[in-house]
Amino acid sequence: MTGNWDRRTAAGILVGALSVAVVTYVRAALTPVTGSDMALIFYILAVLLAAGVGGGRAGIATTLLSLLTGIAFIIGPRLLVGSATEWIRVTVFTIECLAISLVVEQLQQRTRILRETAQELDSERQLVERMALEDVMTGLANRRAFERDMERLLARSGRANTAMTLAIADIDGLKCANDTLGHKQGDALILAVAAALRESCRASDEVYRIGGDEFALLLPGTDRKAFDVLLQRLAGRIHEVSASFPGTGLSVGAAHVPEDGNTTSELVRLADSRMYEAKAAASRPTNGST
Repeated sequence: MTGNWDRRTAAGILVGALSVAVVTYVRAALTPVTGSDMALIFYILAVLLAAGVGGGRAGIATTLLSLLTGIAFIIGPRLLVGSATEWIRVTVFTIECLAISLVVEQLQQRTRILRETAQELDSERQLVERMALEDVMTGLANRRAFERDMERLLARSGRANTAMTLAIADIDGLKCANDTLGHKQGDALILAVAAALRESCRASDEVYRIGGDEFALLLPGTDRKAFDVLLQRLAGRIHEVSASFPGTGLSVGAAHVPEDGNTTSELVRLADSRMYEAKAAASRPTNGST
């Protein structure tokens, strides 16, 4: 911060010095016509430029440089010593330029504060929006995000005439894990399943936790055959989870666009129904997973 501030001040002083040189050249060229009357007023522009670029310190430095240059090359030391009027003009010029430098500095500080406040408010707004769409435990998107994204991806799939799959997954044996191992281990099971779902999906896929033990997957560009490949990959990951949490598994049901429908209600109903069918089938002969 100090380094940036020093560079900014130095840049302002440099701009002020260059401006003073230009003003001095122009004012000296006009001296034969106008004389030394109001010699310093033109240097106010240099002070404004310096303060605008480098802040109050640059403005003050340029004020001093303007005084020295104006007295040396425009007014002349002898005229200044012998003229009360010139002393008054020098004093007024000094006060005006110091006031300009301080006012510009205050305005810049307030502008920085307003900018920082706006950035903080924007960050807080983004955090609130993210929290509203994120499951706190797993970090996955939540049901609200699922409902929003489902409509968006369905519309995109319809426009591009591409496949899409909605999958709904439910943890088998979570209640048993909570009862026998404790809720802490039950939470660990949820986190492990969430990780398995994320790791089994592509970067373009979306994973959501839409209930206590229920998840949803939105898989754009995925048809039935591609989903079967993902399901095999997921089964391997869930098998690893089940080794750490005996008696648990994951039941999955899916609905595919366009063959199973093209509305949210149709697809959710069908995927949910197939998930319960998979859960019922897993509970009959063996305690299977996906």
